[in-house]
Amino acid sequence: MPTLVKAVGSDHGVREGKFREWSVSNVSMGVVDIVFGATENYPAGGIDVLSLISSQFADVQEVLGVTVLGHDITGWVVMYDHTSGRLRIYGQEPGSAATGVVALTEMDAGNTATQGRRIRVMFFGV
Repeated sequence: MPTLVKAVGSDHGVREGKFREWSVSNVSMGVVDIVFGATENYPAGGIDVLSLISSQFADVQEVLGVTVLGHDITGWVVMYDHTSGRLRIYGQEPGSAATGVVALTEMDAGNTATQGRRIRVMFFGV
């Protein structure tokens, strides 16, 4: 399973890697990197965002939304699926015989394209 790097905000003066919308609000926002190890493959069903975020930020019990800010997984599209709470990676394998406009398919479980890669996201949670 990939890990979460919460120090992304420190470059911009945010010590904890997240910040509160208002001083009395329950809504937390943060910018973090989801990092795959050198031998970590894409997990079946996508990346469980809540488990990663709550492992670093115990006060976040529910993820309200995620915006993908960027990634270095060349040739693939990373999207947050709000119904499942997972980041999913989509693309079209080069060997496909399909022509014209085709729907992108989810990356196969165990795909090695994620090895040593990172995905930067902004999350909103309570």
